[in-house]
Amino acid sequence: MTVDPTVLPGLALLALELLALATLGYVVARVALRQSDDLMALAQGMVIGPALWGLAVNFILYLAPGRAGALVGWALLLMLGVWLARRASTSIWPGLRVVVGFTVASLAVFGIALAARQSLSIPDDENHLGLASQLQAGGYPPTFPWNPDLLAAYHHGFDLLIGLLAPPFGPDLAFTTELLGAYVWVCVVMFLAAATLKFGGWTSLLVLTPLVVGPGLWTLVGGPPHDLVRIPVPAGIPAPGLRASLTDTYWPSVQLAWWMPLEATPPDIWKPNFKFSHILAFVIIERMVDRRETGLPSRLILAGLVGFLGLVDETVAVIVVGLWLAVEIVWFLREGGLSTRPQADDSGRPRLWSRVSRADPRSIWTVAKPRLLRAGTGPGLAVVLLVVGGGAITGVLIGASSSGLSLGWIDDVWQRRPLGSFESLAGGVGLLGLGIVPAALGAAWLGRRSALVVTLAFGSVVSLLLALILQYEHGQHDIVRFDGHGRFLALTALLLALASLLRQLQPGGRIAAGTVFFLLATWPTVGGPLRTLGLGLSQGPQVANASVSQHQLDRWEFNRYVIDDLESELVADHIRRHTNVDARILSPDPNGMSITTGRPNASGLVGILHFSYFAGPEYFDANRYLTPAALRRLEIDYIHATDSWVSNLPDRAKRWLNNPAYFELIIQDGQDSLYRVLPAFQSFDPTPVPSSYEALRRTIPAGVGVYMARGLGHTIPVHLKSVLSHARILSQPVGSDLHLRMNFEVKPLSDRKPEFVAIPARLAPVALDSGPRSPVWLGDDKNGAVAVYSTDALITEHVNLDRSFTVRLSNVKAIDGKVIFTAMFVDRAPDHWTGHDWVVAAADDSPWNFPREFLTDEHTHASTQWYGGQVAPGFGTTIRTYEFDAREGRLRVHSGSDEFTDAPSSAPILEPGVWTLMARLRNDHLEAAVIPVMTITVPSAGDVTYTIYDGELISYVDACPAYLKGAPSCQPAPSDSSRPASSAGSETTRPNA
Repeated sequence: MTVDPTVLPGLALLALELLALATLGYVVARVALRQSDDLMALAQGMVIGPALWGLAVNFILYLAPGRAGALVGWALLLMLGVWLARRASTSIWPGLRVVVGFTVASLAVFGIALAARQSLSIPDDENHLGLASQLQAGGYPPTFPWNPDLLAAYHHGFDLLIGLLAPPFGPDLAFTTELLGAYVWVCVVMFLAAATLKFGGWTSLLVLTPLVVGPGLWTLVGGPPHDLVRIPVPAGIPAPGLRASLTDTYWPSVQLAWWMPLEATPPDIWKPNFKFSHILAFVIIERMVDRRETGLPSRLILAGLVGFLGLVDETVAVIVVGLWLAVEIVWFLREGGLSTRPQADDSGRPRLWSRVSRADPRSIWTVAKPRLLRAGTGPGLAVVLLVVGGGAITGVLIGASSSGLSLGWIDDVWQRRPLGSFESLAGGVGLLGLGIVPAALGAAWLGRRSALVVTLAFGSVVSLLLALILQYEHGQHDIVRFDGHGRFLALTALLLALASLLRQLQPGGRIAAGTVFFLLATWPTVGGPLRTLGLGLSQGPQVANASVSQHQLDRWEFNRYVIDDLESELVADHIRRHTNVDARILSPDPNGMSITTGRPNASGLVGILHFSYFAGPEYFDANRYLTPAALRRLEIDYIHATDSWVSNLPDRAKRWLNNPAYFELIIQDGQDSLYRVLPAFQSFDPTPVPSSYEALRRTIPAGVGVYMARGLGHTIPVHLKSVLSHARILSQPVGSDLHLRMNFEVKPLSDRKPEFVAIPARLAPVALDSGPRSPVWLGDDKNGAVAVYSTDALITEHVNLDRSFTVRLSNVKAIDGKVIFTAMFVDRAPDHWTGHDWVVAAADDSPWNFPREFLTDEHTHASTQWYGGQVAPGFGTTIRTYEFDAREGRLRVHSGSDEFTDAPSSAPILEPGVWTLMARLRNDHLEAAVIPVMTITVPSAGDVTYTIYDGELISYVDACPAYLKGAPSCQPAPSDSSRPASSAGSETTRPNA
């Protein structure tokens, strides 16, 4: 355990803030919401206080941004608390023993949760820490730092709490995120424990509450959902292996580095906004089904809680509003509906359903009006707050973002495990798992007399149905969060129903039944997670901000987060104090700078809202070349420069930066400097660097067609369409799994030949039949290099490929369904590839028959046939003669005299279609260059047709996608003097490689 004394004052201030909010929430629960149980009120107060404060501040920030708005929120909530406390007719304060016991238990849970939370990083840190820092600095309404022009239609509620509850000294935003994440889990445990204790007593508390750390409550899943409860059951006659199976069930082996952080213990500790939305929803549902108080204050408070719930997780908020409406309709009918007659049967019990009486409509309205107002006020106000709150729902309604939702039954219904699962183990034993459906139905039947249990069970089934019938175009994996919401509601309903059942038993029977349930259900479900939690506890909570030395594991998900802040606190403090909150700053680490200072970086795509960060083309130009046009488009006011960044700039960019007419040096400290961009540079318009996106924008005329082939990765098509908004993009869709919100218009490839073709630079443009086979533009993107070619000699200036590999075919003969040819290979990039092979791949339906299929890395072409290569790097020119038979799947190599030798192969029979034979270079496992040499047309019947590509078939050698930057080909190539002398060799035949 590490304790940094410098964070303790700020930590104490944060603790006082949370204590004040919990106290306020307790007063609201006791007075406005009429919670009579002391423990329930204490637990609910921990949730209600932050939610009401966050909702108030969310609207106050429009008038008083930043910490000023937070202070106004404190004042308003203080007045509300005083007013409610004075309004109470009796003493509302709990006994000292209750408070002490609750506090001790809360602190114990907090320590456990903090230790578990600190074994993980901050998820989506650009989103959450960026928003928190911006809100703290006074930016509002919220926008993502990389796209400050567009409203962030995003669930920013928890980020608001982090940013404005974070103390101005001591704990940074990342540590505050960990602390509030642990606090959320205290809320979950304490409220579920209080509810279980209220429904069932101490036996139920000890037996049932541990299930909250079970894997069934993980919201996001990387595969099929986990079951809520797992029960060992007989699966046959006892046999060898029984002992091992039971040991693994009751004492499983665990390790700290789970295969996914989404499966961390306790559930959702990695993404606390999920659990905060769940426990807040539970608080709202518990109070809205309690009919002892139906007055206006309670309904206003509950509507406010729903409003903040929409800012934390809009999907849960919609479910809660639906449940509230359903509850109000049921009670409206119970109270008589539109009838003016008493609604009771012969036994005197109230009827649930009643027909409308035929009395005078005016009398019906007079009687029903108060019922309708009472039923509609709360849900109606909640809907209003969701609409105007500024979160995701508001963004969809005002058109800032599309919902991405549509109806469509999912294909893998049973993979969602709605009923559960059964796993057969060795030794005649199995594990029976309960899914949402049996848990919800069982809870509803066992707790049918409890409106709370029935409502929770009904909500879980609704959540499951939403998971099954909704499609989400921006990310199908995200729709499974509805499964997680349903599992939480189902397990909560089951816990309360079982607690009520145990309470009905005699003390002896209650203890016996609880022991049996713990042994057969609770421990088999939570044994593994609890042991994993113990591993996290062995490190102990760290009462300190994270440091670089705390990166102990290889995967970033399993480390405490370290903000990539400015090395100079002096420069960072100057930015915070002396620049406007909306000042845009260019930085080598844009989001790290924004998280540190709260200032936007504008490094994302211009004019497009996206929820997952990647840099836009203007940022690439500004960051690499200091292009004035890019700075103008990004509206950059300042430049945060580091010495290492400046050293990598081109010479002319360095001269510009040192020119006092272009940039004003404001402050310099250590490796960090801050420059102001002056008007003279904003109006400066030099010739752009040939590889820049600005050069591409100026190269492609307006209105021309640009065909984007497959294999460009996720970001390149988006970058190209962003840059070439004045052109017509053909054929290649630009959507991706990057959670983008965009409306790029992409037209299909028609009979009109496009003027330009964009393909991966490693793919030789051999099928282009006009003009030189050299690109008019060659650029580098995170997914690799991209080349743009002119198809009709519209552009006369071309880029020289200084890192290329060339193939030329000659002496071509087609005989008896086979083709014989001689290939001359010219290697001008020996340091960027390590091996050669031949592949046959399916071609697309464009006029150029580009290969169309790729492996899951979306970088390597997928092949149907494979043949071993005969060329090694570093030999300059190599000549080989081949005989290829597509029907038989054979590639033979001339080995002397008239003899041919079969090349190693994996070559199944080709189906009818159009195929491409390609020479491929590899750099270890990476694809470095692909050179198609012929098109193969395989008919349903008849001879195979071979179409040979003439002339020099040249490809740029590239195996440097950003996500594989450790590859040797990504290192700078040595100079010509360091290469082998044979690299410029003559036309000689070399041995097989």
